[in-house]
Amino acid sequence: MAEGYDTNRFQATIDEGLTCSICLGVLKVPMQCENNEHYFCSGCIGKHLEKTSQTCPVCQEKLTAETLPKAPRILADLVSRLKINCDHATAGCAAVVELTALQAHVQDCDFMPVQCTNDGD
Repeated sequence: MAEGYDTNRFQATIDEGLTCSICLGVLKVPMQCENNEHYFCSGCIGKHLEKTSQTCPVCQEKLTAETLPKAPRILADLVSRLKINCDHATAGCAAVVELTALQAHVQDCDFMPVQCTNDGD
């Protein structure tokens, strides 16, 4: 399952430089190959390094969890400003928010599913 955000949820076309080289989604907690500018979601590269050899999946350079740097702050800032549809858009929410505000919106969204308290009796 993809760690990044589905590119179809965004209001604008997403630049390839803002996507994960593994899941192809919009970067979630961006990390990068230390020697090259290959970007990954933190979760995607973490799973890759656990399951496979300790190399970059793009260039095959040696890469470990300990040497894996966060992507430049400017990249994270660009991603955080992207406009995304609410997690509950399929339930009817029409809100479009900056990615940085998504979590706060989702927690208060009127379209958030609720647990039924009826015990069925």
